Amino acid sequence: MIMKATRLILVATLLIGLLFAGCETPSEPTIDTPTQEETEDEGNEDSGNEEDNGSTEEEENNNGEEGGEENNGTEDEEEQDMSWMENPQPLPEATYELSGGLVATSYVSYAIGLRNDYLSFYEAERDYALYIDLYTSESNTILPTGRYLLSDEMKNCAFREYCYLTLETNGDLYRFTEGWVEVIADAEHSSGYPYHNIRAYFVMESGESVSLEYEGTIVLK
Repeated sequence: MIMKATRLILVATLLIGLLFAGCETPSEPTIDTPTQEETEDEGNEDSGNEEDNGSTEEEENNNGEEGGEENNGTEDEEEQDMSWMENPQPLPEATYELSGGLVATSYVSYAIGLRNDYLSFYEAERDYALYIDLYTSESNTILPTGRYLLSDEMKNCAFREYCYLTLETNGDLYRFTEGWVEVIADAEHSSGYPYHNIRAYFVMESGESVSLEYEGTIVLK
């Protein structure tokens, strides 16, 4: 009986062991943890991107600065050339030359951000009169120094429409196809009044020409 009981116990033990062996414990999910080398490589890549971005920003800043310098250069080039004052040239010979016994007057007005000096130079001896229409910035308190080309434009120019010569009072108006006016202004002259040195040269539609040389004060109307 003892032997039989012992066998039964052994058989039961074996059966229980087989049951536990067939039921495997489920394994936990595996998480791939990056190694130290992989982490360092990724850090180096990020650093490289940051350096690249920095270079791009520097290039953009440099380009912006260069663009600003170019713009400034363009503005400087747009400023009026004053070299004619340093090396003045003789007036060209002209068909009609006005240089002595002149009375200079000016009618000044302001509009559309501009100062308009409508100048007239009258020579009583021959009854000649030259009219010059100049436009400058409205901030000017006197007719400023400058070289003004005859033009259909207004600002810093001699306006073609109202520049002309008359050879007698109420006579024909002789307009110009080309020309220029040079003005040197002295706002602190010893006379106590603005003092001007004005030279001009114009070519008429007929091919004839007129020149002007005037130094003195201009009477405001």
